[in-house]
Amino acid sequence: MFLAGADGKTPELRAPSIEGALRFWWRAMHGHLGLDDLRKKEVEIFGGTGSNPKKNIVIIRSRIIEATITKNLKEIIGDENKKLPKEGYEGVAYLFYSTFMQRKKEKPFFSKLRFKVDLLSRELDKLKECVYCFWLLANLGALGTRSRRGAGNFIVNNVIDENNILQNLSFKTSSISNQEEMGIFLTNNIKEIKAIVGYKNTNNLEYPNLTNMKLFNGVPLQNSWLALDFMGMQYKKFRTRRNPDYTNVKEYLAHNTYFRELEKAGFGLPISYRYRSLNGKSATIEGSNRDRQRSASHLFFRVVKGREDNYFPIIITFNSKILPGTDKILVKTKGQKPLKINQPSSDIIEIFIKSLDDIFEVTI
Repeated sequence: MFLAGADGKTPELRAPSIEGALRFWWRAMHGHLGLDDLRKKEVEIFGGTGSNPKKNIVIIRSRIIEATITKNLKEIIGDENKKLPKEGYEGVAYLFYSTFMQRKKEKPFFSKLRFKVDLLSRELDKLKECVYCFWLLANLGALGTRSRRGAGNFIVNNVIDENNILQNLSFKTSSISNQEEMGIFLTNNIKEIKAIVGYKNTNNLEYPNLTNMKLFNGVPLQNSWLALDFMGMQYKKFRTRRNPDYTNVKEYLAHNTYFRELEKAGFGLPISYRYRSLNGKSATIEGSNRDRQRSASHLFFRVVKGREDNYFPIIITFNSKILPGTDKILVKTKGQKPLKINQPSSDIIEIFIKSLDDIFEVTI
């Protein structure tokens, strides 16, 4: 778990980090609402600032019980000669490259962590909603840097629920031993959450939500590193020098050639290209609006621990816009006129999923 405190370096677990992740899944849980209603109700639970500041109705507290901090991921994925990565960790290195790629800027992280989270409120209905989105965070989400690429996953070992707020929801995955059982677990709990909050399926593509979400469940592997490496290797194989993107960007750099769309942007922004064959010339791809240049990926990798040595690779996708409204994507390089191109569809993610073996869609 790459989760740092105020200095951006020292590993630290704080309630605001958990709240930020809960807000994402709370919005996903309310995809049947319009944006105005969504913002209003989110502020009612989690609080807000600006022209209409409000205190949060649900209080979130966290406490570390036990922690082991590792200074550098290279200690795990490198060999005795510090060669990166060692066999069996190529996919992991691809997923977590930004945490160790820059010398002297490597991110220390929690290699082991036990912690407690309290959710408190005087208003039972608001507390229930927060508990439901905590289920989504615990089973589909994660905390910290590279959380959408498999870092920061955690499991819930124990729940104290004196008021039976969870009702029919279950956090228990320790008895799951195969893909079918994992699929049933995810299906039943997500259907329960939808029923509890009165979720109505809509064609909402404005932000990630349960309507435009798909879940894919892989064959369990013997440990979490193997599950991560499986997903990382498949992702690397699919993305590396993929055309027409690779050639289109190269032609733009070499001959200022125009192209309409960059499929790879469907995985998130920004993106960087560098070509040795063009003497190291590079391009950066980002949102055209200065206030919205980045876009978090709508492809999530997750590892869920089942029974004994069963670690399930889980892939989550969202069919929603990578940038709001009519925003364009900007392709730029030094010394050339930038290109404004269209946002891509989510087809690239679907093509990636179809390229995988032994991955089955979970009905939600």
